[in-house]
Amino acid sequence: MDAPAIRYTTTVDGVRIAYWSVGDGPIVISLPPLPHSHIRVEWDIPALRRTFEATAAAATLVRYDGRGTGLSQRDSCDFSLETMLLDLDAVIAAFEVDNVVLYGPANAGAVAVAYAARHPEHVSHLILWSPIVDGSIVANNPHLRALRRLAADDWELFAQTVAHNLLGWSENEAARQFAQVILAGNSQDTLLPLVAAIGQINVWDELPRVRCPTLVQHRPETGMIPPGVIERVVASIPDARLALYEGSSTVPYLGDWRTINRGIQGFMGIHQPARAGTPNRRALRLLKMKDESLTDREMEIVTLVARGLTNRQIAEELYLSEKTIENHMGRILTKLDLSSRTQLTAYALEKGLASRPASDRYP
Repeated sequence: MDAPAIRYTTTVDGVRIAYWSVGDGPIVISLPPLPHSHIRVEWDIPALRRTFEATAAAATLVRYDGRGTGLSQRDSCDFSLETMLLDLDAVIAAFEVDNVVLYGPANAGAVAVAYAARHPEHVSHLILWSPIVDGSIVANNPHLRALRRLAADDWELFAQTVAHNLLGWSENEAARQFAQVILAGNSQDTLLPLVAAIGQINVWDELPRVRCPTLVQHRPETGMIPPGVIERVVASIPDARLALYEGSSTVPYLGDWRTINRGIQGFMGIHQPARAGTPNRRALRLLKMKDESLTDREMEIVTLVARGLTNRQIAEELYLSEKTIENHMGRILTKLDLSSRTQLTAYALEKGLASRPASDRYP
């Protein structure tokens, strides 16, 4: 896929915002992964571009740079939650549609949450990747404070260090590419004020006001967010679903990115069209056989797993012992040829089981 054309829209306070769009179908607006964003350089990263293309096969994907970053107007340093919402609002207005899907990664999750809570008529689905809804949670991290000091002293070393820190120290090429996003998308003059503004954002009070279907995805092993915080976020959003994945990279386009992408599409109720002339009928038959091998009780448990319930919560829901649920889980994983609850959750979300009554048999 060729690089998309860069377009511009203007916020109500007069700031020009750069964006591109690819694909066709429901509009998915991917918020900038604050504080680092550059929509042109990001497209040139093969691992990131493949996720863009995968989404564009089933939807219209939109990416934009927030004010002060990337290709957007760089001389605007008025960073706050309210101005970030103005950026998002301007991009949505450019498409003249009734509603959109919002995808908010990391720090941008707070912006997506606030917009969904305040403008429910414009948001059909909310998808959050490792959302940081309270900037102080990471702003006080000693490691991140040291990185901010490095940004003032050695800009290039800062970019390289942050890239490896976010993507993983074994991801040399991917980190080198993301370091270019940092260098091109920010400057020393704008990064620190933007980071300081992000640290002041707190949308805990907005979470209960979100009314659209919400999917929260997270890799617990990254260690970026303290234990229990993501679970609290999910519990605070009415009927939110939690999908956990394995791996140590904080970005979703590395590791099991296909599973993550399929989970998103399943949550939205859309699927990539099959490639003409290459239907894998044997794979489809095997998948159907796997589904049919599950008992009604096992399918009931898988449905509750898709809704983010723990084994204890499932046991309470079904009036069974937790040990019985653990035994069922072992048999389910064996029948579906899966190795972990994380994979089972992704499988269940891909099947759309979270929206089914737990007592229904999957057809």
